[in-house]
Amino acid sequence: MALKTGFVVGAAVGYVLGARAGRERYEQIKNWITGVAGNERIQTFTEKGRAYADLTAERVKGAVGESLQSASDGVRDVVDKITEED
Repeated sequence: MALKTGFVVGAAVGYVLGARAGRERYEQIKNWITGVAGNERIQTFTEKGRAYADLTAERVKGAVGESLQSASDGVRDVVDKITEED
């Protein structure tokens, strides 16, 4: 119950503060964010980050695939040994 009350109070405070700031402040913040996002250095940094994330994802994918193959081979060897003993 306290969580719901806290959320409602937080939302109300955020609404009041946002309403006081008004449209002009909203436009200032929006223009600042647009300017930052349009900055060539930020775009270059973002592209490098995406490329690094893609490379890391491929490496993890390969490592997981190798681990699964190794585990599968190990299980197959154990099963083969058990069936040979019978």
